[in-house]
Amino acid sequence: MRMHKRPEMYAEGSAKAQSIESFAREWVLSNVTNVPGLADLVREVDRLASRMTADARLAGISGGELARALGDIDEYLTLEYEKKPAALAAGFT
Repeated sequence: MRMHKRPEMYAEGSAKAQSIESFAREWVLSNVTNVPGLADLVREVDRLASRMTADARLAGISGGELARALGDIDEYLTLEYEKKPAALAAGFT
């Protein structure tokens, strides 16, 4: 499994980074569901990234801030999507 490399733009533990990471965690929990047999993961990740970026803007977080805190948003969401089956099999959501 690939490891997501976190950018160093925000100091780890800074209030802004924590706020963005909290937003991202909650957003993923509410919006990312692994669909068995999904034919086009790239398209699904693009759809999720678009929604996440729009929701972040509504929460006062710019796309640039999101990218600085999380790194490449498509890569971040792909890894979160891929974690879902393992989390469900272990009894966690």
